Amino acid sequence: VLYSIFSRRRAGRAGGSRVHAQRTTRLATSASSENCKQTAANILHPNGRRRTMLLALALLVAQPARAELVKTYRLPSCVSHADAKRALESQKLHEANRYGPITKKQDGRTALLSYKHPRGGPTQERVEVLADAKDRYAFRVDAASPTVPFGGTFRTCVDVELKRVDDCCVLHVTSRVKWVETRRRPAALVAGRITSAAEKGAAEAYGVFATWLADERPGKKPAKRPFWRRKLVALGAALAAANRFRPRS
Repeated sequence: VLYSIFSRRRAGRAGGSRVHAQRTTRLATSASSENCKQTAANILHPNGRRRTMLLALALLVAQPARAELVKTYRLPSCVSHADAKRALESQKLHEANRYGPITKKQDGRTALLSYKHPRGGPTQERVEVLADAKDRYAFRVDAASPTVPFGGTFRTCVDVELKRVDDCCVLHVTSRVKWVETRRRPAALVAGRITSAAEKGAAEAYGVFATWLADERPGKKPAKRPFWRRKLVALGAALAAANRFRPRS
């Protein structure tokens, strides 16, 4: 009898410990699920979303700004250094990019240009020649477009170097934005977008010029029309002449 009583007590204690362990596990599981739910609720809550957006905005603003943009354009071997230099001096860059009518004032090694940019509006440029050698030609462009947003607070500076490398010419372009009025400078995020757009536009203009120079280089013979197209043009001209001189009834 005593043995059976003690055995029942031991079994009850063991069963109680197992029940306690199960209850503890359930409580821990429910606590972890509640923590997950609370974290998800904090993220999905408007205040949580606002905090997340502010953190992402702070990370974007904290990114270091690029100092300058560097582009290198390799001209075809058929374009000589003299032809490329002559095209740059005669403002063929503006013709290739379809800039407006140009007004030029020359003062020694410095030239002042005024024209209408397709996207930037009225633009003023100051072009200064830095080097003029046999196989190297370099100049600096300082441009400003006052009518664009925050246009009076920054200038776009472009350093261009044309040099002979092996059997072809290379056009090395470095563009950067210089802020002249720090008090009126926009916020960091807006300033970064303006800097990126201005530097990219200034550098890609010389890429358009390089393509135009390869297609419209001096001394290039115009492409001949196919034989069938020339025959059609001649037949159309003959029919138009016959119709013109036909007597009217």
